[in-house]
Amino acid sequence: MNSKLLFLLIFVLTTKVSISQKVDEPFIKLTEPLSENNIVNVAQKFIIGSTCKTCTLSINNQKVKVYPTGAFAYELKLLQGDTTFNLLATSINGKKIKKTIGYNYHLPLPELPVKTISIERIQTLPEGDLLLKPGDAISFRVKAFSGCNLKVMGNSSLYEMPDSVTKGMIGIYQGKYIIQPTDTFSNQKISV
Repeated sequence: MNSKLLFLLIFVLTTKVSISQKVDEPFIKLTEPLSENNIVNVAQKFIIGSTCKTCTLSINNQKVKVYPTGAFAYELKLLQGDTTFNLLATSINGKKIKKTIGYNYHLPLPELPVKTISIERIQTLPEGDLLLKPGDAISFRVKAFSGCNLKVMGNSSLYEMPDSVTKGMIGIYQGKYIIQPTDTFSNQKISV
């Protein structure tokens, strides 16, 4: 009986050791960027993701720190034009997996004044879904055709700012709307 018990104990211990020594398979899972080809207009970007906890990672043959959780983050300083980044995850037994990411970086075009009677953009401050009460103010900054009269909710005027304040850009309007006790925006949009 003792030999059977000893055999069972040895079997369980060797199975546990072999399972615990199983090597993680390499993988690369990205959270930033999400696509393989990316068109961007800023030079600083990050490659963020995860790999197996025991893997090493390199990007364009440069070693990247892999945290104990398997997470990694790598800062990019892009040059104008097309750039390719080759990611290589290697497990401790030498298995490898590759992933390629491309960036197309061009400087943004200089901003131009609006050339027709239209509104190019509306910015509200504060932004987002808000809970406002009567007396609270919403600030507006609007880019539109220069020389117009702009109103919010039909009665609050927005005033065109001098180009000396807007870095030479004409057609930037600014103003506020004060929330009234009778305002309800649940089924209505704020009109400009």
